[in-house]
Amino acid sequence: MPHITIESFDTSKMVFGHYGETELIFISQDLFSTDEMLGVKVEEEMFLLHIKKAKRSWLLKYDKVTRPLNVNLVKQAINDISQAFELKVLNSNIAINKARTALASAYEKGIEDFTDIEFPFESVSIEVGFGSGKHLIYQAQQNPNRLFIGIEIHTPSAQQVLRQIELQGLENIWVVNYDARLLLEMIPSNIMHRIYVHFPVPWDKKPQRRVISKSFLDESMRVLEQSGKLELRTDSHNYFWYALNTFLGEGITKTAVEIRKNEALEITSKYEARWLRQEKDIYDVYVTSTNLSEPRILDFNF
Repeated sequence: MPHITIESFDTSKMVFGHYGETELIFISQDLFSTDEMLGVKVEEEMFLLHIKKAKRSWLLKYDKVTRPLNVNLVKQAINDISQAFELKVLNSNIAINKARTALASAYEKGIEDFTDIEFPFESVSIEVGFGSGKHLIYQAQQNPNRLFIGIEIHTPSAQQVLRQIELQGLENIWVVNYDARLLLEMIPSNIMHRIYVHFPVPWDKKPQRRVISKSFLDESMRVLEQSGKLELRTDSHNYFWYALNTFLGEGITKTAVEIRKNEALEITSKYEARWLRQEKDIYDVYVTSTNLSEPRILDFNF
């Protein structure tokens, strides 16, 4: 992803305003380090740039959570800021391409869209980390009266699926380039038919980065309709047992869990097909929402 390596400089001299195609809105200090965040706006997209500070040099890069789907906006912002404040660039991987990627923008949603959103379908499902989008598109094709919200933090994958939506004329998919763990908090209660989490990254060495967690389970049960299901599919033996412990472990007072092994689905990704050829076991865990949840209340008063 776009970034530049720069010499350290006095950030207190940065003044809010317009620089090229970029507006610098605010600067904030990280609470746990000397790093700083720049709030910027390019072509009506607002996002953060991260100044990561080290002893010998600094890094000006995108922020993972707020980055826009169009990577050229990030490149433009970094380029405008570096030129406006005459930063000494030591290394850069930025090459701005003005030809914008053709996206089915009507089906691209941002986190801000979910603050007070109306769903155009009575039934809604979510897929977390859809990758190539093969399963997401198949489900949308098979269920034209249900809205499918695909959440994917890998920008090229999100762009690829948006192109497929346009090519196939699908009208029941929304794509969100964001962290699913945060987006779930914006979803109203008791509305989701199903939440798919297929083949998440196991993160065996960094388990804190796993999608499945106690808080994710709580939010999933809240947004699911009564009898709706959270569906985990994984080829990782470690992740399977970790998930079971999360779904059935300490602090879980009531749950309904179903387990299947090597269940064949109607659609198979190329990676799953490879794992099946290698005779790897595939585990499915279904957690059913058994209760109606209290309405979601969003509090933006800080």
